Amino acid sequence: MKISYSVDKEDIIAAHRYHWDHSPSAQRSRRLNLWGGTAAMVGLGVFETFRQHDAGRLVVGAVLGAAYFAITYYYYARHWENGLRRSFSQGPLQGLAGRHELELTETELIDRTSAGSQSIVLKTLERVAEDATHYFIYVNSVSAHVVPKSGVEGDLPGFIAAVKSAVGGAPAR
Repeated sequence: MKISYSVDKEDIIAAHRYHWDHSPSAQRSRRLNLWGGTAAMVGLGVFETFRQHDAGRLVVGAVLGAAYFAITYYYYARHWENGLRRSFSQGPLQGLAGRHELELTETELIDRTSAGSQSIVLKTLERVAEDATHYFIYVNSVSAHVVPKSGVEGDLPGFIAAVKSAVGGAPAR
């Protein structure tokens, strides 16, 4: 069974965004950054309050903590995604972007691109996940084949069902 499709920079960024939103380690890292930095700012205010016997320092620490929280919460993901865009704009994404043909055999998933081909033993695939616009066939916890839901030649629903069956029907995370 085969499908073919094109992947562009936006599709690759969508995969990174999905991973960013759903990976337990990425979520832990974001929480640590968000709450750890906020606690450090408030803690500094508490420390300075006791050191200088000035309750105004506590207010300054709370304001700095709230500012850190707001800036980190609202801008961290945007900054991260813009960094990805800059990185991906530095050169061709051979093997990632461009035309892909995925073939499912009894024992392997074969990916063919203009840069070559690679095969993965089906039983080593981790899972199949999806968002509103893409399927992600995870090779391991951080690497996935990105398959857009539109513009695919071949039986995409049948192909994805067959891959899910081969993976063992593992639930998407």
